[in-house]
Amino acid sequence: VEQRAELAKVAAEGNDESAAEQDTIKDAANSCLKKIGDATDSDEEKAETDEKNDSDKEKITESVEGAEAKPTLWQ
Repeated sequence: VEQRAELAKVAAEGNDESAAEQDTIKDAANSCLKKIGDATDSDEEKAETDEKNDSDKEKITESVEGAEAKPTLWQ
């Protein structure tokens, strides 16, 4: 029974590693597809994407600056 438990544990650890490797491979593949998509975007699409990214950056900056201005409970 102990041997079976040990084998199951080793198999589970192997599955965790495989899942992590698969996630890494999926992330890399998605990154490549995004780069290909970006490379094939027209200039107009790139400009729209840049505008959206700039707008998002501004919103994030504003929220961070607002958060810094608010006192926290532990201060």
